[in-house]
Amino acid sequence: QSAVFARCAVQSGDVSLSCIASGSVCCDRCPLMAAAFASAVGVRDDVFLAELTWLLLSAVPVVVVMMAAVWPRRHSVAKQSKHMEALEPPPVPLQLSAPCQEVKQGASSASPWLFTCCTARVTPDGEAAHRPAERHGSASTPSPSGGVYSEEGIVAAGVPRELAGLVAALAEEVVARGEEPLSDPTTLWRFLNARDLDLHAAAQMYRETINWRARLPIAKIMDAHGTGERYAADSSREATDPHQWCFNRAHVGVEPSFIQEHGFWGRLACYAPADGAPVVVWRAGSADLAGYAREGMFDVLVNGFISHLEDLLQSGRAVSRLRRRIVRARLVVDASGVSLGTLRHARKMQHLLHLGKQYFPEVTASITVIRAPRSFASVYAAVQPLLTPVMRRKVCILGEDFDAGLRAHAGIDRSSLPKFLGGTRPDDEVCQARPLPTGMGASFRAAPQ
Repeated sequence: QSAVFARCAVQSGDVSLSCIASGSVCCDRCPLMAAAFASAVGVRDDVFLAELTWLLLSAVPVVVVMMAAVWPRRHSVAKQSKHMEALEPPPVPLQLSAPCQEVKQGASSASPWLFTCCTARVTPDGEAAHRPAERHGSASTPSPSGGVYSEEGIVAAGVPRELAGLVAALAEEVVARGEEPLSDPTTLWRFLNARDLDLHAAAQMYRETINWRARLPIAKIMDAHGTGERYAADSSREATDPHQWCFNRAHVGVEPSFIQEHGFWGRLACYAPADGAPVVVWRAGSADLAGYAREGMFDVLVNGFISHLEDLLQSGRAVSRLRRRIVRARLVVDASGVSLGTLRHARKMQHLLHLGKQYFPEVTASITVIRAPRSFASVYAAVQPLLTPVMRRKVCILGEDFDAGLRAHAGIDRSSLPKFLGGTRPDDEVCQARPLPTGMGASFRAAPQ
């Protein structure tokens, strides 16, 4: 009975893995309930992977829950997992001899193949590195007719033929009439993947996402935290070229400067060599979760994190349109400095991750944890055999000597990371994750906004 109740609660979105570990769902009285909560999380749920990683940072207290949780789910989704793996595009050979590069401003202005933050990487001979494959048909994105996308047009946009009918059905279900809001074929495909190809669940997620974006509104948050992109009143992008994403995170202003000093995330200004995917760094080990709670600054943190997730989604959409396939970010998590105290504030992190689960479909392709404590790696080694092949492929745990592992798992070199990780990128591309001084919350609220 506990297992049935727990499974229903998780599937309704009321709780998640972090809640279990923090003790908020009475797992001290009912281990079976804890296991059932965790096992209800879907195999393709990126939030499950993120929460698994975050909880493993706290290691010992959650090992038993994790091992009990994943095993039953692993068998219940085996058939579906094989289907999902079949749809994954074959790996692209990596050119790893040189780090990510950026086009010089003079060259980028002349190139027709601009994407993400208005620069394309180039090969040593000066050719743009991420030109799309030959198009099938007259346009990369099909034109809707009566709210229904043609299957041939959807295939031309990069959706696998076996899923084109399902994407067309979703477009009709949500009355898609153009690329916005979030309604181009590859983005609709993301919504389907996020809900295990369940048409009605994907349509519900899409409607909830569009309504949530309008209520915020997302346009206000993005304007407050950066420049370079415009949004309509309904929080749709206003872009003349959907292959470009020109957002630059702001460092000036009361709220942006707070996020730059005390947030823990950042998208780097270079891209994965294999497919042009965004590269993201989280300073998980340095995040001052206790300070956010003490100073009452969590709402400010949430707004900054929403702008970060939107940045990842939109930069991924831009590259996906060029590549005619779903392209997702490579997430690198710096675990240096993590302690068991992280677990005490797991519910705060769960709230942030829940935003991704609910409103930002299929944002990350992999999670590579670097500079992890030895206990972290040992615990993950014990849990890893119980994970599905998809999960094992997406999560990798590395210690201080992570060069080879990072290259093999995420397809990027250490030199592409910020300087504090031994790379060449500027440190300010990632928020500094500094501790919050006592009294900062009051000072922040008293400052003119």
